[in-house]
Amino acid sequence: MPSLVHFPLDPFSRRMRLALAEYGVAVELIDETPWDPSPDIFELNPAGTLPVYLEDASSPVAGVEAIGEYLEETKSQRMRLIPGDPFERAEVRRIAGWFD
Repeated sequence: MPSLVHFPLDPFSRRMRLALAEYGVAVELIDETPWDPSPDIFELNPAGTLPVYLEDASSPVAGVEAIGEYLEETKSQRMRLIPGDPFERAEVRRIAGWFD
């Protein structure tokens, strides 16, 4: 089962939890505290930031933008969260950036 290393109150982690739910991807949530990170987080993401998505144990995807693009490219068989039209994609990214 895929995992999401996250902090429940982090807005970027929340954005990824929402995206995963929209794609219908069940994940194991692994809590991490940003102010007291475990040594493992630096193995997954040298920057030590959250969230980190793990499709499996050997392939971490770190950072909200990278995870979002990865999910759109690999999980969008049922639906797309980022539309096909370039202007609409730009608008989605503008709104996501505004909320972030």
